Amino acid sequence: MREKLDGLSVAELDALIANASEVRDATRERRRKELRTEIEARLKSEGFTAHEVLGAKLKPKPDALPPKYADETGRTWSGKGARTGLAARAGSTRASPGAVRDSCG
Repeated sequence: MREKLDGLSVAELDALIANASEVRDATRERRRKELRTEIEARLKSEGFTAHEVLGAKLKPKPDALPPKYADETGRTWSGKGARTGLAARAGSTRASPGAVRDSCG
């Protein structure tokens, strides 16, 4: 293999490295998902949860936070996570304590 690589230009080597990196990342992600599915299936068949087996190594998904910002249309945002642009828009105000979040979070 070394002989084949020696004949490549720097640009060709850079392209090869970039391509190999993309393939590696995709393969790693695909295998991670496969392993997760296998492990979850095994845990379920044995009657366990991941938390019971792995303990504090896995954090449960946090509950949804109450909305902190709302715009004039009623869309809300908690102030955490991905910005929806809501807080940056003019006219955004604090949400009322009983406000309900919409599907866009």
